Order: sequence, then structure tokens, then C-alpha cells
Amino acid sequence: MLEGVFFCALVPELRSRLEGRTVRKVGVVIRHGLTLVFPGGALFLCARPDRPGIWFSSESHEMTEPDSPAWADHLEGAVVRNVRQQGADRVIMLEMESADPYSPGGVRLVFEATGRNANLLLVRSSDQRVLAVTRRVDRERSRYRTLVPGSSYRPPPPSGLSPGEWCGGGEGGLSLPPSPGESDIYRQLEGVGPCTARAVLREAESSGRSPMDVLCGLEEKLLRGEFRPWSGPDGPLPVPLGPGEPLEDPLAPADDRVQQTVRRGTLEDYLRSIRREEAALRRRLDNLEQARSEMTGPEEYRHWGELLLANAHQVEKGRAGVVLDDWEGGRTRIPLSRSRDAVSNAQRYFRKARRCAREKESLQRSRRSARKRLAELEQMASEATELDSRELERRLARRRKRRRRGRSQGPPEYPLSGGWRCFVGRSAKENDRVTFGLGRRGDIWLHARGLAGAHVLVKREGRGDNPSSRTLMQAASIAANHSRGSGSSIVPVDYTEVQHVRRMKGGGPGQVTYTGEKTLYPDLSDPGTRCFLERIGDA
Repeated sequence: MLEGVFFCALVPELRSRLEGRTVRKVGVVIRHGLTLVFPGGALFLCARPDRPGIWFSSESHEMTEPDSPAWADHLEGAVVRNVRQQGADRVIMLEMESADPYSPGGVRLVFEATGRNANLLLVRSSDQRVLAVTRRVDRERSRYRTLVPGSSYRPPPPSGLSPGEWCGGGEGGLSLPPSPGESDIYRQLEGVGPCTARAVLREAESSGRSPMDVLCGLEEKLLRGEFRPWSGPDGPLPVPLGPGEPLEDPLAPADDRVQQTVRRGTLEDYLRSIRREEAALRRRLDNLEQARSEMTGPEEYRHWGELLLANAHQVEKGRAGVVLDDWEGGRTRIPLSRSRDAVSNAQRYFRKARRCAREKESLQRSRRSARKRLAELEQMASEATELDSRELERRLARRRKRRRRGRSQGPPEYPLSGGWRCFVGRSAKENDRVTFGLGRRGDIWLHARGLAGAHVLVKREGRGDNPSSRTLMQAASIAANHSRGSGSSIVPVDYTEVQHVRRMKGGGPGQVTYTGEKTLYPDLSDPGTRCFLERIGDA
């Protein structure tokens, strides 16, 4: 674990390598981190709570885009003007000046390597506003400060006496017991942790000096900038203290730290991607199994059709169902389509009987395909731990590329409560594809009433149950948010089954008429609705 006094030795190294240099590219190599590519190398800032760190390496790695576009917008093309540290603490700030003449003022990249509170922030220099952050800190997490985009940046509180106050004497200086332990030292001094405290005690024991004398000597070297980076048995130090050896390049990925950290992060991302696909496949298998178990057999469909034809004179059009006497002396309940008469309903059931075998085989094929893919994913996950970093990066890049290609080639898909999902058309052609390409009988279709907007389709996927009111309201809020009424508070949204939607005669793509609709009234100003839209990335 890097400590603040070692950061004191890193600042001059960073200044010599970065000041006056232009950031060429910004990306993410290490999860919870940021990578800034400069001419001649890249700066790795890792804000992982378990192992924060900072390195400079000329080796290239596969990078992904940061979560917020603000990182690239403000940092790419910016010039590093200054590198400084907050006291002797584990906080380093890179003062950046934008090369864009239309973006006056600068930004500050703040790296807080403070253990479990490690963070990376992009702060506007003019008013200290946070523009982007890797780990959001709200009032529930911290009563001392809030770190979210738009908040005012407040640095971490001092962790103890800063260099210059250690050995100055008086009541405010360092006070040690006759036989101090390491905690007696690092709990009082800023930038000093267990690693440095142990090194001070070892140096005092081997040299015959008191721990206070060793600390005063360390303080003097820190104030004068007389750094000689040292690799001790417990970690890096700014000057030689106790056993160890010189650290020639304190910013180098010593002990292959970058490779290990990159590989660990890449492996986690790769396995997370596999688990996400596995979860989706298992949900699909559950739906297919439910559809198979609830599937009506062809004999029953034919029986319903024959009963309807025999009793057509008793069945009135517009009814949702009818109970008829069968030929064995029992009574059979038959669901009906309200828009059809008895003969049309009978013909529909005869068609269903003919299609039953095909539908059953289709379900079986889908189940076999999903199970085969699950077995492939399990094999990929078991092999992942044996792959080297480069191969992991290649495989993860292929999975991400395939996922992006899937998104770019089709309408976006959003998860809803209860395991349901919906598709959203973002243009007239996509609306047409959602409704008439992806839509199947029984799927729920939604559209903002009387407003231009997206067609939203809730897929049934063979499920025998109906979406809950909560699920429908979530889909309605998506439809409202993708309509001309998105700036309003309450937007009426019509919904009906997709088979009741027809293309408008003479109309263009996405222009439809529909019947049998009901209306929902989602409130886009409701905090719960906004939270749902933000969670699925649709706000």
C-alpha cells in the first residue's frame, strides 16, 4: 500500500514526466481507474479500494471508454501545467489546461489514493465543481462531504500533523511514549502509515537513535525534497530507512503490479460479462420451460374448434369465453377472441392445432440452443483463470464488440420488473421493426397517446402470465420518456396487444392505427420513475 510520504517522492517524478505534455487519449484499463496516454507512455491511476496505486508505463493495453464522457471531453488534448500534493497525504492533483480556445479555464484531475475511500475526480478549477467521479459519495455514505457531479469539491480532512509540525516542539508537535509502537507514530502524522512507522522503528533500533530522532531526520528530508526512493520489506519509502534497496524508478510497474492489476480487473470484467449472459439465458430457459408446460395440445384445439362449429348459433360475437356441453356429457370452457364470431374462432383453433407441432419443435430447438450456449459459457469461465492478460483482453474486447454491434444493429432493450423486457424504437424505421418485425401475438405494444414518439414492445416470449401493473407502468414511463411529451410531468400512454396494431394506409414507416387500447398515466416527475429511468440508462 502506497503511503503519503512516498507520494512526496513521486511528485517530482511526475512533474518531470508530465508537465508541459499533452494528453492524447483517456480510457479505462483498470476497473475503478483511469489511464492517460501521453507521448512516450501512459499514466495509470488505480482507485481500487483494496489496492490503489499510480504507475507510468510505455506498454499499451486495451482501453474502454470511461463511464462519463466528461473525462475525455475535458482531458483529451489538455496540457498538464502543474502536479502537486495535498500536504503529505495520499492526494495528488494534476492541474490541466484545455487546448480548446472555446473552453476557457482549466480542470483538475484529483487522485485520492486513500484506501477504502480511494477515488478519482475531475474538478473545474474556476469554481471547484465536480464534473466526473469514479465513485459517487452521497450524504448517506459520508457526512463530511458529498462527491457527485455538480457538487462542490471538498478535499479529504488532514490525517495528522504535516511535515514541519512533527519536531517543532511545543504542545502541537509530535508526542511519543518512551517505547513507542508503530500505531503511536502513524496515528499522529500525515502521510505516515504502518509501512513507514515500522521502517522508522527498525532504523532507530539498528542505528541506536531514538524514534523521534529518526522521524525528525525524515521530516527534514521531506521538507528539503531530498528524496532517494527506497524499496523496504513492507513497501516503498521516500528515503532509505532500514533494510532494503534503492528504487530506481518509483513510477515503474514494480513487481509487475500493472500486469497483475490489469489482469485481475480484466478477468473480473470478463467473468462478469459471462455471468450476465448466463443469467439472461437462464431466464430465457425458464420462460421456454413455462411456455412448454402451459402449451395447449393440438387435440384440445381441434376439440374446441369442433365444439364451436357445432354450437355456432349459441355463441355471440364479442364474448371473451364460452362454456359448452361436450360429447362426453361434460362441460368445456373455451376462450374466445372478442373481435371474432364463433366460426372465425373455430378456424383460428384449427390453425393453432396445425401449428402446434411446429411451435413445440421451435421451443425444443430454442431450449437446446440455450443449453448448448450455457455449456459453452461455463467452459469459457473455467478456462479464464488459465489465460494470460493479453488473451483475456482480446476475448473481452470481442465480447464487448459483439455487444456493441448487437446494440447498434437493433432497437435498444431494457429490463423490466418480473423478468420482463421491452424493446424501444428510436426512429420511424426502428418503430416499424419493433412493432411488425419483433412483435409477436400476445406481446404488449405501447405508445404515447397523440404524440410523436417511440413504439415500445413488451415481449411475452412464451410466458403464460401477464405483466404486472408495475411492469406496465415501467414500460409506459419509457414510452413517455421517448416521446414529444418527455418534458411534461404526466404523459398518457396507450397500450394494447401488438396484433391490434395495423400499418396506416398510405402512411410512412412507423405510422399505425390500433384498437382495443387502454391508457396509463406515468408521472415523469416522480422520483421513483426518474430513479428507474436512470438505473436502466434511459434518463
